[in-house]
Amino acid sequence: MHWDWPSTLLLKKKQNMKTLNLNKALIATMLVLTIPVAQAGDWTGNAGGSLGSKQLDNQGWGALDSHVTIGFMLDVKKKSWPVSLTYDLILSGQLEESGSLKNEAYTVENHFGVRKKLELENSSVRPYIGGGVALVYAETRNKTATSTVKDEDDAIGA
Repeated sequence: MHWDWPSTLLLKKKQNMKTLNLNKALIATMLVLTIPVAQAGDWTGNAGGSLGSKQLDNQGWGALDSHVTIGFMLDVKKKSWPVSLTYDLILSGQLEESGSLKNEAYTVENHFGVRKKLELENSSVRPYIGGGVALVYAETRNKTATSTVKDEDDAIGA
């Protein structure tokens, strides 16, 4: 098994432009929302990341059902608000090559929502409860020396 870094996810020449434009718009919106954090003392925010793996249902993904993931999480709120506004971006993918055969699969998830952090005294654990909407794009490609078969889909979920 071989996995190619998110260049597979973000820099495809034939990437779905709707997803690319949506990613740009969502990231720009969250960056604009974070400007008040730096300028006003009554705002607070957190930025974080994750690195891990994701197991997908074997149906439809075949051998490409074990993805490496990287995630970016951002939340902002006024100190007087009970919940934070959030944006999460999660990228995942897997690539397998054997001779002239190349099979790849990836997903891009954009999450918008709210998050309530639970305060635990004397603890470094920071649990939270959240909810929102997820905009998801998924694609698989199977390439041979003479052809490429591509399957893609996108969905909105809550």
